[in-house]
Amino acid sequence: MKNLRHALVALAALGCAALAPALASAQSDGLEGGHGWSRAHMFGMGSRLTGRIGTYMLGGVGGHVRLRPLRWIAVEAFTDHVFGSVDSTLRHDHEGGVSLQFPFLGNRWWNVYPLVGACASLVVLEPPRQGGAFVTDIHFGFRGGAGSEIYLNDHWALRAQVEGIGYIGHNLRAYNWTAQLSPEVSLSGVAQASLSVNLYL
Repeated sequence: MKNLRHALVALAALGCAALAPALASAQSDGLEGGHGWSRAHMFGMGSRLTGRIGTYMLGGVGGHVRLRPLRWIAVEAFTDHVFGSVDSTLRHDHEGGVSLQFPFLGNRWWNVYPLVGACASLVVLEPPRQGGAFVTDIHFGFRGGAGSEIYLNDHWALRAQVEGIGYIGHNLRAYNWTAQLSPEVSLSGVAQASLSVNLYL
């Protein structure tokens, strides 16, 4: 848990650094250019800090690209890479997926949207003793949640998002020198929150 706390502090510092150019741009524009969605800025990309909690706690970073062809729908491809300690065992998940978002509520400055999506995650579990055999598995997931985006100007936006994610895959267990997969496939769930900075082109 101590290593996880250090990692989260480092991620928070990274997030503040990522916010700096967006806030500086918004200040120089006097927040007068924030028009939200437009056909001139349908494509965006962003970086984010992610925290995940369930039977374990993981934190990490991610990124996404986003296409919003209409005011009321957006398609997003994303990747997240989260790390943490589970019972003194290092676990790291590397995930990619797609989500549909429906920003039906908002104005030129902000919007709120529900979302649905699917993902696949490479799960890696390493035993406590260095040099021990690690184990991997692919978990398939489905997710639902909601988010809110605030526009700083024509190009920069800040976003917060919360999701519930269900995974189908094998349980992973680690011992002193080795890690193992359970033979049964099971369903597990986590809650995830993320904060992101988005750039619209």
